[in-house]
Amino acid sequence: MQRSAIFRGLALAALFALPASGRAAEVDIAWDPGLAFDFDHEHYQGLLKQIVSQSYDEAAAFTGLTRDKPLRIFVYTHPHYEKEFGTSAEISRGAHYSRDAIYVNGGSRLDAHFAGTLAHEMTHALLDYRGTGHALPVWFNEGLAERVSWLHQGLDELASNQASQIKGAREHGFLTPLQAKNALSPFGYLQSWAAVLFLEQKLGRKAVLAVAKKTLDGLPFERALYQETQWTQAELEQAFNEWSDQLLR
Repeated sequence: MQRSAIFRGLALAALFALPASGRAAEVDIAWDPGLAFDFDHEHYQGLLKQIVSQSYDEAAAFTGLTRDKPLRIFVYTHPHYEKEFGTSAEISRGAHYSRDAIYVNGGSRLDAHFAGTLAHEMTHALLDYRGTGHALPVWFNEGLAERVSWLHQGLDELASNQASQIKGAREHGFLTPLQAKNALSPFGYLQSWAAVLFLEQKLGRKAVLAVAKKTLDGLPFERALYQETQWTQAELEQAFNEWSDQLLR
């Protein structure tokens, strides 16, 4: 879809700079004119700006990355979101990042769950700061985004029910391989987050982020992984399996 076509029919709601000194990126928020009544506009816009600002700060603090180009946020009505991205996306997604923009399903409540979702999508926006986010394997890209999202929600390790799912997947032989391409299933997001969490616990966040940065800067992922961890992808997955065996003990 061309950007000019995206902007048609949208009213520019706000242009502002995120407040973190020295690392702010301009953010354009545009929304469908029929999304809310006039008296809702100011409150909705203010709350959305707060959530956007917080999610940017959290994603930047975790990844150490910043954007030096504007980020566009489009707030769509339910029907517009469904038309653009499909019924299943309209039902299940509060927002998603794609090609230098975050698209918000305007029917979603701007609550804690939405804030966690936006933290996830903002992480993608920062990982794609050079337009190379696609170079990361999907499990690693989504795992980092889930890590930031769950941190926002106060979770710094797997919850017991999540650990049970990971351990069960290991026991049934489908915890690995980790998915490099294509869309993830709900379990795939949990698996990816658990794999990133494992890497961070085993090797430290600095090494995990160094793998990401080198890959985003043009080094093939497996070479970046080996430089920072001395593991091949297969060795990483074997170590991840062994780590999962220790869960809930």
